[in-house]
Amino acid sequence: MNTIRVTAVSFANALPLVYGIMHAPERPAMEISLDIPAESAKKMKNGECDLGLMPVGAVRDLDYYEILPGYCIGATGKVRTVRLFSEVPLNRIEKIILDHQSRTSVVLVKVLAKHFWKINPTWEQAWPGYEKEAIRGNTAAVVIGDKAFGVENKYPYGYDFAEEWIRYTGLPFVFAAWVANKPMDPEFIAQLNKALKYGTEHVRESISIYPNKDLIPAGDMEQYLRENISFTFDTSKTRGMNLFLQLAKEL
Repeated sequence: MNTIRVTAVSFANALPLVYGIMHAPERPAMEISLDIPAESAKKMKNGECDLGLMPVGAVRDLDYYEILPGYCIGATGKVRTVRLFSEVPLNRIEKIILDHQSRTSVVLVKVLAKHFWKINPTWEQAWPGYEKEAIRGNTAAVVIGDKAFGVENKYPYGYDFAEEWIRYTGLPFVFAAWVANKPMDPEFIAQLNKALKYGTEHVRESISIYPNKDLIPAGDMEQYLRENISFTFDTSKTRGMNLFLQLAKEL
């Protein structure tokens, strides 16, 4: 098989999956780059990569896509690292700042606001450092990824997106999936899933490749990966993802 060009999200929630495709004894030939979710989506759209662990909110931007079975970045309860932080409760929020790093979180907050929270805020794009300086009064902000660890106890209100989605739909949520922008050889998919399985079975070891070790203690990181992130892409997650894509299309 030809070498497959892969882009994977660089956040902590992907550590076991990335560890698997880098260190599993049996893994397919891949060239791997680690990117923020928005960059992964851009590379897939532009054809710079063949396969991406990319935000599901961006899959419809691709001219052709296949969502591979097996593994994903999902949640069956609190996810911790995709949240809306605020100084006031939902019914008093007038503006929401949107994290530019992930299309899924941007779409999901708009779905939650429209269908579940029943609020109609104005929207504003984020800028570097916004999570520490812009959340005040009636202005809330979406904070995703590793930087959410640094502010999770800073504000009086923190609405966990996975928990909110599950409360209203009864279904788990899929934040990122393995998406191909061209047909994939079944043999490659089988080898890929073996490597991903290896990674999810070596969670503790995967923490060793995390570059920002001062952000969260290793014990807390392991607890986060085991309790807040769900990697198996099962039937219920597929149903949750399809409902999200349907609601996103209606926005």
